[in-house]
Amino acid sequence: MVMRLVGADSQTGKLPDIVLDELQARFPRKADINVYDYGATDVSSMTDPAIAPSSQNAIDRAVAAAEKLVVGETRVWISIPYGAIKGTITVQSPFICVTGPGSLVEGQLVFQPPATGQQLRFHSVVFNMGFRPLNASVNRGENGIRVVAGASIEIMSCRFRDMPKAVHLDSWADTTGQQNKTIDVHHNQMTNVDYGLYAPLKGANTWDTHADSKFNENVVRLAYVSHVWVGGADGFDVHGNTLFHVGRDSTDLSRRNQKEDSIYFGPRSNFLKIGTNQIFEAGRSGIFLDRVTDANVVGNTLAWCGQNLQVPAIRLVTSSTSLTAAILIDANIVEECTHHGIGISGDGNAGNITITDSNVIRLIGDSARNVYRGDSMGNGPLVTNDIARIFVASTVTVVPRLTITQMPRGSRNGVVSIKGMYSSARSQPFADNYETTINLTKTVAQGTATTVGVLRSAGDNPSETTFVGLVTVVVKNTTANFVGRYEFTAASNGTNKSVQNLRTAGSVSAITDGTTPAFVFTIASSGSSVIATPQGNTAGTFEFTVTATGYLQTSYTQAEFNGLQLITSLSTS
Repeated sequence: MVMRLVGADSQTGKLPDIVLDELQARFPRKADINVYDYGATDVSSMTDPAIAPSSQNAIDRAVAAAEKLVVGETRVWISIPYGAIKGTITVQSPFICVTGPGSLVEGQLVFQPPATGQQLRFHSVVFNMGFRPLNASVNRGENGIRVVAGASIEIMSCRFRDMPKAVHLDSWADTTGQQNKTIDVHHNQMTNVDYGLYAPLKGANTWDTHADSKFNENVVRLAYVSHVWVGGADGFDVHGNTLFHVGRDSTDLSRRNQKEDSIYFGPRSNFLKIGTNQIFEAGRSGIFLDRVTDANVVGNTLAWCGQNLQVPAIRLVTSSTSLTAAILIDANIVEECTHHGIGISGDGNAGNITITDSNVIRLIGDSARNVYRGDSMGNGPLVTNDIARIFVASTVTVVPRLTITQMPRGSRNGVVSIKGMYSSARSQPFADNYETTINLTKTVAQGTATTVGVLRSAGDNPSETTFVGLVTVVVKNTTANFVGRYEFTAASNGTNKSVQNLRTAGSVSAITDGTTPAFVFTIASSGSSVIATPQGNTAGTFEFTVTATGYLQTSYTQAEFNGLQLITSLSTS
């Protein structure tokens, strides 16, 4: 439940009894510490930071008084009930909370354990606070709220304005372990900030510094650089936010040039949930996952991304040193981006990245605004409901697991195209490869392999081909009405072979009657032939219909390899 201070007295900040009752029920408190009772000065009517009186003394005394009142797990609240005070509130003890509706100016709210290297579970809440500079044209300050090695902190219904970092999750230098945990930042408003949430790493041992935290249901109205920037995290939920960058038509050129990715997660982040966010006018990608292990990117809307650097709206970089475990890209809408809707690059395993047919990607072709039109092969602009082409850097020397990319309904033949990463491909791919062997009759003996199809176009040398595709085999017994249907992905780059079963209908791997088709399919070690090996007691005469759909590419020279950008692309015809 999110509580708004509706009906609060504009002068004193006194809350209606019903709101006080709700706060008391959710956050039981022993006492409220009013900073004005300790000598704080309201500077809300002043504009000159140099002459505005500091309330640091009063703040320090109010914090000390709050610490003395904490008993057990009962929260004590420090309040700024109206106006604005100048200074920094530093919390170093658990169960100290801070509330407004007043503001903190020319300072920040810091949660930090008293000893270097220590991590503290604060059990603290920051509610309905304002954070801003006294005069942004003179000094924008540093942070609104800074957390150093803290856990269990909830930041809600606060207002941040005109500052570099609204919420800064900081850490001790190169210290191992999850230093910031269960930080819940939700239902806040952030305006004219460089970063809404900024969580960097400080060394090689700090990759899991930020863990099990949330940035949900916030509105960031103009982030100058990024809305969410996390160097590395072990569990993070970014959900339901509305995120604006400086607009493309803004006259503030310096801010327009400054903006980068809206949501960024750095190397070795894992267990990420990024969903139902509204992302507008990113300078680069709307969502950038840089060597991330596990992530769900579901139901986001991204519009007008790539205004400073033409990169995919949803961008994934893979790494062989931080292998992808499972990434799902599903039900996202990409509107009028300047590059591809979804892009994958790097030397890692893209085979664990699934992109479903529920993504809708619409690109723009406005050459007057220097916007990317079509693909680098000159195939023209992508059309509505065609999924954007996927970048894959060609530095993998073995055939990895495959990524299945389904074309949305309405696309050509509703085919399923298969993506993988290979070290043998030209930058100019052949057209889609449709090879069908119809009603090939074969008599097979138990356990004896036989060739039933080929995965290459006529005229291509099998030793020089790279095939990536979906293979469907329908097998019918000629003496009885038994039919088996198989679907599997297949890949061959001349030396390496890969087959991955997708589904089998109408048969199983071991049949005792001998007439029901039960086969296992492989690719021949030499060439691109499809080999069927009968299982169990399967034997006799069968009709095979083999349909291969995918991409065929020849080998490249070293010079071509050095300049290679793409391995496969989805046709837009």
